[in-house]
Amino acid sequence: DDPGAFFTARGLTNRANDLAKLKDGIGQAIQTIKATDTALSSITSLVEQAQSIASQAVEAAANAGDTVTSVVTDAASATATDALTLGGAGLVTGTSNDIIIAVTNGADITLTGGATIATAVAQISAIDSGVTATWDANTKKITITADAGISLTFTDAGTGGATAALFGDAAIASLDVVAFGSVGGADTTSLAADYNKVRAQIDLLIADAGYKGVNLLNNTDLSVTFDEAGDSVLTVSGVDLSTDLAIASADWSTGGSIDADVTLIAAALTELRSVSSAFGTDLGIIQTREDFTTTFITNLQEGAGRLINANLEEESANLLALQTRQALGTTSLSFANQSQQSILQLFR
Repeated sequence: DDPGAFFTARGLTNRANDLAKLKDGIGQAIQTIKATDTALSSITSLVEQAQSIASQAVEAAANAGDTVTSVVTDAASATATDALTLGGAGLVTGTSNDIIIAVTNGADITLTGGATIATAVAQISAIDSGVTATWDANTKKITITADAGISLTFTDAGTGGATAALFGDAAIASLDVVAFGSVGGADTTSLAADYNKVRAQIDLLIADAGYKGVNLLNNTDLSVTFDEAGDSVLTVSGVDLSTDLAIASADWSTGGSIDADVTLIAAALTELRSVSSAFGTDLGIIQTREDFTTTFITNLQEGAGRLINANLEEESANLLALQTRQALGTTSLSFANQSQQSILQLFR
């Protein structure tokens, strides 16, 4: 009856249908994030399990009883400006009495017997930011300390036995490596194996966290469209969780390496909470948009109906009026027939 209203209503209906199709994609996006959240919960459980193993390793290391905190010389000299004496008979300045000190994964220095104590202390302290050498004027000894996990290798440059003479065989066993914070032992080795087993499962779980080809934990983004024109879009940014967690393979031969992994685990848990919070925000947005879309579709359908659908109250009144007219007409015809029959009876 009204072409303008008809085509307007059809436009509203078409838009409602388009939005209904988008709802499927919105719903799948919600399921993708929910699957990701489930994976994050499981990964968090594994990381907490790894944290528990690392804590056990810390206790095992503390009970090992062989932690090295410092190395002290047996002999130095009277004052810091005096030449460094290496102790022992016949040890004098020269390459045969020099000591080479190498730091873990770094450069090395040569400690010369003819240098002053102050020079030697400065040389050792400069070898690494985690290494410090000090000279005690009272004890006449040099003390070398380092952060846990740093190893220093003491090697004679020649055959003079300078290292053993300066530090003593007890501190530098067989001119070997001194690992500060070293622990060793079968317990930490076994715990490291368990730790690495859990760590491997974390990587596998991250790889298995995909939903319909989208893995938000493996650096894949998710795009969610909310309107039929494609102008209203939310991009859920994926993360490279294996890299972000930065949980390295455990090598717990030193206390410093255990402490380092404890720190990494704590940082990993913080990162997991941050990632979960970010995905939770995106999930809330998408769920709100889904509810809005559902309500809006209903509004569009009702709007189209108001333009072209019949007014049931008005049409009901019209139908009742027609039925009344029909009843009256039928009654009138009945009366007319009765009148005709009466007239015919008179002629009979």
